Amino acid sequence: MSTLLACCDDLTRHAYQGSPHTPSRNIEALKEFPQIAGNFGFNPLSQAILTEEEETVQFLVKQYPSYMREVDYCGRSPVHIAIQVGNPNLLSIILEAADPDILNCTDNIQLYPIDYAMFKSSQKQDNDAYKMVDLLLESSSVLFQHSLDMGLESHCLRTKTSIIQHLAQRRNSLELLAATTLPTEEIKELGLCQGKTLDRNAANVQSCLTARSCNIEKSIMVFEQDKLTHASKRPKSIYEYICDRETAEIALSNGFSREHAFIDVFRSIVESVIQGKCYGRPDLSYIDWIVDDGVDIASDVPLDLVPGVTPCTTWAHYLMASFGNGLRWNWVAYDILPLKVSKVTFSDAAYGESQCHCSLKGCTPLIRFLEGLGWRTWSFEGLQTLMDRLTKLSESLQALLPDIGGAYSWVYPAVLRYLTFSALGLRHTCYGLENMGSIPVWESDDIEEIHDEDSAFLQLLEDLVEEFEIRSGSISSSDRSSFIRDVWAPKIQGNLEETNRRELTEKNLRHAEDCGVV
Repeated sequence: MSTLLACCDDLTRHAYQGSPHTPSRNIEALKEFPQIAGNFGFNPLSQAILTEEEETVQFLVKQYPSYMREVDYCGRSPVHIAIQVGNPNLLSIILEAADPDILNCTDNIQLYPIDYAMFKSSQKQDNDAYKMVDLLLESSSVLFQHSLDMGLESHCLRTKTSIIQHLAQRRNSLELLAATTLPTEEIKELGLCQGKTLDRNAANVQSCLTARSCNIEKSIMVFEQDKLTHASKRPKSIYEYICDRETAEIALSNGFSREHAFIDVFRSIVESVIQGKCYGRPDLSYIDWIVDDGVDIASDVPLDLVPGVTPCTTWAHYLMASFGNGLRWNWVAYDILPLKVSKVTFSDAAYGESQCHCSLKGCTPLIRFLEGLGWRTWSFEGLQTLMDRLTKLSESLQALLPDIGGAYSWVYPAVLRYLTFSALGLRHTCYGLENMGSIPVWESDDIEEIHDEDSAFLQLLEDLVEEFEIRSGSISSSDRSSFIRDVWAPKIQGNLEETNRRELTEKNLRHAEDCGVV
């Protein structure tokens, strides 16, 4: 009953918030109580779709075609509802009677039917979801950015293959339209007719055609017309939507050039780190594929790439910060880093003169990985409830870099130092990558003042780090998690409790003196 009431509340107030998830959940509730669907704007056709009565649907589509143009109280057409019900056979019947306006109409939260199909496909490897995506694309459904975002995150390779193949066909049609419409000079400026599938420049091509009042079929548009101006300022490659190597190879085989794949993907990674967002979790084999084209991820990121790039920071720094962000939000272990990546990201080479005591080697990519985990903002009171996350950190490091010994033996001491620094609540005097596009300026006088004020805790840091290094020196990699749990955390907690008691005693003494007791 609570599900039904929540469903009624959402439907009557149109309360769902811009995600395909909640409307789909409401459809599931209505399927359990189909007798009330009419109260929420479901016409007889939509009700027959809801109860999956194929013969009735076929009859109503033929006898009452006007039902196809009617929507429920949430703005959902019969196409939307057939997809949310999840029945490809019903969708096929509906699509035979749907014209482009019906197929490509949005509901009250501005989602197209294909958005719901892409969402279903992104949630699990589902054959019905694949069939529905393919049916919609074959019927010339729109294929805009938000659809690509969800569709190319799908677990189903067939779905992603279908999306890329249809996208390539549409981009070729858009290029052909431009080649037969635009002046020769403009065609040359846009880089058309180069034997490659139109990709990052597609929005500009659409803009040029729109400026000449050219009639463009909605199915081959790159963006809705009202979003085109903004989109043209920031070209986006198909490789920014892709998360795995196999799909990237499919895109390459369909003519999408990988020439700008690195800069486009890593620009998105840099932007996500600067804004404190989770870029997602691109497969590490995909990262390997991206950097396999002679790219040096140890080189500095150009300062004019996007607002907020920190000086003297490499692609590897931002990549590792992105991994940390992903671990912070998802708490899933990673796979083994490709060798060419691990050599750079876990290099112990010093990065400039260290002005911060969180690391002896300056801001290495490892430090940025830890920063991505959010240690700058977590207090130790929070860490006490996050031991499982500390364990996951150890497991992820072990997965990313199984050969922790030898050349990488410095990694765990560096991790312990950073964790101890953070747990003690010490202030950083190094730049944070998550700066929201505005880089603060550190003056040497400010740094010295902070170090002077924190000198007692900085000495405690050095004492604890020395003790931890001695006690952890002989343990194996597999015992690192238990060391953090059984040795590091209790020791830190004990020191903080002692510090708090001392500060409380001093505060009480001052209060007593103020009252004239002492």
